[in-house]
Amino acid sequence: MDRRRLKRIAQELLELAGECQGDSSVDNSPMTFDCTDAPLAISAELVEMAEFIRAQRKLRHKYFKRSLFGEPAWGMMLELFIAEHAGRDISTTSLCLASDVPATTAHRYIAILMDSGLIVRQPHAKDQRQAVVHLSASGRQAMVEYLGACSGLAPRRAPRDLAATVAELARR
Repeated sequence: MDRRRLKRIAQELLELAGECQGDSSVDNSPMTFDCTDAPLAISAELVEMAEFIRAQRKLRHKYFKRSLFGEPAWGMMLELFIAEHAGRDISTTSLCLASDVPATTAHRYIAILMDSGLIVRQPHAKDQRQAVVHLSASGRQAMVEYLGACSGLAPRRAPRDLAATVAELARR
């Protein structure tokens, strides 16, 4: 959700509170917002690392049974991180498909991630029949920190080169 929308919603809530209560003590003056809690800027390097990890997982499935190394929650976190950087909304249905497990299992993991405070689910802005899923602030922070740590462990090649290497191996 962008800051302008949050500001508009907050202002409307203040106005509604004043109307509903008829309370003259409610301050209806325009609000100012401190944007220091704005979402972290996600560097391209971290997104490339996430894409590399996702490519590694897909490659692994080529050589091993999927059931041996199932990590649906991790797949969801990677997908949401990458989608956020690309400015794409991920519907609950799309997230279930990205997890590569049956829908009932995927929905269970979505609930676990929500209960853990790592993701949030909201109604779709234009289609109330759908819901979209995003990383929460703490989920985003954890991904940034983890991927940053992974970047420090990676071989001294750029993540884009690593992703290209994995893609090449997958074609063989």
